[in-house]
Amino acid sequence: MESRNKPDIATVRAYWNRLPGGGCVLEVGKKFEVGTPEFFVYYDQIKKTDNELFVSGIFNFDQYSGQKILDIGCGYGWFVKEFAKNGGVVTGIDLSPSAVELTNKMLNYHRLAADIQEANAEQLPFTDDTFDFVFSNGVLHHTPDTHQAVNEAWRVLKPGGRALISLYYRNVLLQPLMFRITQMVMRLLGMKVIGRENMAKSASVEEFVRQYDGSDNPIGKVYSKKEALQLFSKFKIVKTELHYFPKRFLPEAVRRHMPIWLHKMLDNNLGTMIYFDLRK
Repeated sequence: MESRNKPDIATVRAYWNRLPGGGCVLEVGKKFEVGTPEFFVYYDQIKKTDNELFVSGIFNFDQYSGQKILDIGCGYGWFVKEFAKNGGVVTGIDLSPSAVELTNKMLNYHRLAADIQEANAEQLPFTDDTFDFVFSNGVLHHTPDTHQAVNEAWRVLKPGGRALISLYYRNVLLQPLMFRITQMVMRLLGMKVIGRENMAKSASVEEFVRQYDGSDNPIGKVYSKKEALQLFSKFKIVKTELHYFPKRFLPEAVRRHMPIWLHKMLDNNLGTMIYFDLRK
């Protein structure tokens, strides 16, 4: 939901310039220097074994060869890399110059090419009807005017083109009563995620979600399905899916014994992100 007293775009840019890529960079950056080959390899492992383990089937990386793709909020460039290596003509934009630099390092490491630009999702520097596919994964809930950013995604998409956009989701664990139980369980299990150590002490769901990408993250909005649907009123909605239950945040003893079927069930039912498969 939109905040009444939201930080401005300069504040958002400053935060993400310091931390391009968000929460995962907090974790991976503790192990390897950001932008090194070791960093990219470890980040790739997290993406494939946790973040995108059960959602990758809707990305369709291999179905856009030769087509013009826009990644809004490319971060450190993992999705740019995946689309580019499958033949997509990829443009990636990000609000922060650090993310542009990091994505270019990622591309150089993998010997791939894409057009990476510094730009604001609320004011995309492209003409109407430019792209075959517009993609934004876990980004638009971080900009002050999410509705405007969604409208921009619609504007630059070609008629009949596809968009895939995901936002933070108010799942059952973030409902009023369950939220307090969720926090209690986190405290009992001693769950402290790097860079987000105070989440279990959050005064509200909104405060809790804002910290998904770091304790100092200025904006991180959370949506019910009904609220999110209102953002996409210009689009034809093909389907929605829930995903991303971060197994790696659980205590090591729990992670080690969790079967993949249980992880998948949690991902599909308690996912922290809602994905919208859209057409113009």
